[in-house]
Amino acid sequence: MAMTTTTTLDDALPKMIAAARLTLRQTGVTRKRVDTVNLGEGQGLTYNEPQISTFSVIALTQGQDLSQAQTVSDTNVAISVTQAGGQVVIHDLAVKSLRDPIMRRIGEGLANAYTYFIDNDLTSLFSGLNAGFGTAGSSFSSGWIQAGQARLQNATRPVSGETTVVLQSFHYRDIASDISSLSAGNWANTAGTPAVERSFGSSISGLTEEVWKNYWVGRLGGADVLVDPTITIDASDDAYSAIFARDALIFVEYDEPETETDRDGSNRATEVNYVGTQGRGEREGTWGFYFLADATAPTA
Repeated sequence: MAMTTTTTLDDALPKMIAAARLTLRQTGVTRKRVDTVNLGEGQGLTYNEPQISTFSVIALTQGQDLSQAQTVSDTNVAISVTQAGGQVVIHDLAVKSLRDPIMRRIGEGLANAYTYFIDNDLTSLFSGLNAGFGTAGSSFSSGWIQAGQARLQNATRPVSGETTVVLQSFHYRDIASDISSLSAGNWANTAGTPAVERSFGSSISGLTEEVWKNYWVGRLGGADVLVDPTITIDASDDAYSAIFARDALIFVEYDEPETETDRDGSNRATEVNYVGTQGRGEREGTWGFYFLADATAPTA
């Protein structure tokens, strides 16, 4: 028997298309945790910050002439700004034929990509800190956070700004796993250096429960502990996290990113350009310590 079905009437069937969803990148936290300065128009393209040398004082006895004159000198921290941006060229027919507001979607996507770029660029400074803990392939150790904080407190120059721990996502998981296994004042099954770490006294009230319930560490060793998924994992599955004072690193604002469109009449298309100008650099490499460790994706 001849039968009419949706297959035979396929061309007549309506086609439902939902609103397009952007494929967004993860954004980070490091931009908000470093010192932000502004380089105004008419001041060149390099932020310069002189640092005056330390002074010394000697003991004196009665009648001794103070004749130990010292030379005051300075060094310059120089950070140049550069541009970064993204572009999409879209044909007129694509704009007109799509029901979705594609130009707005393009702007949102470029802005998201720029935010990712800035944070990823800032986290690349971690490896340049003067000293750190761990080596390629090593296991992340929770003890590094307290060790880093202790060494910051003992720094030759007083640390400026609040201290933050910024971790690659899988390093954060290593710490959460350690806290989850905290029992009777000991870290159970902890790898790294030292092989076994201790938290004196009984288990930390509420901390283990908070990690199990909300996967939230909060603060350790006197510092906020944050995750930055923009940190790059290299080809060997290693990554740099860090503990640092706010003023250790500098983000230089120059031009905030803006969207600009440019009509290309001969191609019947429109350029969408999203460009900003900024710089980043290190003010004081001793005000932070890197954590270099394996960042293989966890499986259990």
